[in-house]
Amino acid sequence: NRDPAAYYQFIVDFRNGRNTLAEVQAKLEQDPQNVELNYQLVKKYQLRGEDEKTKPYYTAILESDPQDTFGYGEEARGYLAAIQLWETGNDLPLLEQLSVAKNPELVKQGYDILIRHYEKNKQSEKTLSAYENALQKLPEDYNLMNGYGWYIYENKLNGKYTQGIEVVRRAVELKPDAA
Repeated sequence: NRDPAAYYQFIVDFRNGRNTLAEVQAKLEQDPQNVELNYQLVKKYQLRGEDEKTKPYYTAILESDPQDTFGYGEEARGYLAAIQLWETGNDLPLLEQLSVAKNPELVKQGYDILIRHYEKNKQSEKTLSAYENALQKLPEDYNLMNGYGWYIYENKLNGKYTQGIEVVRRAVELKPDAA
């Protein structure tokens, strides 16, 4: 989160063996239905770039907190849908989750995952559709606008140049130094 004090505390805790992956895992073994410990473990794995290892912990969060008292439900459902996309290539669960998602940051993450998947699999129409749907949900996201414009340009989508230029023009209006 780029907070110097939080980063310093993270380093001190790590050096002292506090709040480490191993410590959280040990605590979770004693209380496997503890929503906060499951969520802490999710964040530890995400910090390490090991999103695929979050599946059992997000599942436990949903099972332990069906009323979403802790507020992690939307994130858990979104990431489980993303993991399913990575594992099987099935985009429907993530598309369904994005259609009901309310948290803008989670919507952005979900569309980023979907767009990267479509680009990697050379699914141009689905990539464009994902960008366009994302822009409808996040109309002020200049990074998304620039990504859409670059995608059109780099893939030489002649029929979309005018639309791409308009979207990039809007991004420059919103954030001139991000162009």
